[in-house]
Amino acid sequence: MATLKTLLDEVLPEMGFPKQTAYVGASNPAIQQYVSVMNAASRDICNTDFLVQVPTTIIHGGGDTWFLAANEMKIVPDTLRIREGIYFSFPVPPAVWMQVSSGVGVGGYAIMIGDRQVQFSTAYDVGTILEYFATQFPITNGATPSDAFTLDASVWLADTRLIQNEFKWRYKREKGLPYEFDLQEAMAYRQKLKGRITNARTLSDQSTSNTLRVPIIRGIDDYY
Repeated sequence: MATLKTLLDEVLPEMGFPKQTAYVGASNPAIQQYVSVMNAASRDICNTDFLVQVPTTIIHGGGDTWFLAANEMKIVPDTLRIREGIYFSFPVPPAVWMQVSSGVGVGGYAIMIGDRQVQFSTAYDVGTILEYFATQFPITNGATPSDAFTLDASVWLADTRLIQNEFKWRYKREKGLPYEFDLQEAMAYRQKLKGRITNARTLSDQSTSNTLRVPIIRGIDDYY
């Protein structure tokens, strides 16, 4: 996490260029180009699998259905938990879901419908923690999501080295400088980071456990 000014202040000296007192709104075309290239890198990253994983707590009642907002991409299914160490596990048999949904039986159950909503069983009214992927990274003034930096204080929520590497090769290419090594370095870092992001915990359907079991169906369509 870093502001636009911090990102550029760090990467420009690395490239042999002086850092500036301000970037957004500067009258100097050379400084304007820094911002333009950084925004190009941001938009490109936002169109890939490199997404900010945002934690949130759902307060819900039994039988409630919880939806992601329109500007949020998808739930990370293996992050659903009651508290740290007590996770939902896959799957709950459809017959059990039908039973608890009708009010028969006890225990906390839920199903995910697609990637964007969770429905809880009638008996489950405990707050749930989950994480979801946001679709846009920089946050202007700490509030409005955007895929572009509009202020020096705009905050980049994802990996800082990711966007700095993307900035380096793009800027050198626009200036007609050798950029192939920087591109290779950026691609290698992307692959390394992508592997780290997507290395989710293993989902288990083991019926024996010493911890609280809160089963979940990945999606109704998987079973009907």
